[in-house]
Amino acid sequence: MRDSKDPQGPALMFGVAAFASFVAAVKAADPSFAPGEQYVTR
Repeated sequence: MRDSKDPQGPALMFGVAAFASFVAAVKAADPSFAPGEQYVTR
């Protein structure tokens, strides 16, 4: 994922399985992605 306003900037890279898990959790409105993972807010 990349900020489209800064196409030369840094990018977050996700594996296919990790991104698929994220999308499935968002679609299900389920905040628990995998055991041991948690939301971080700052």
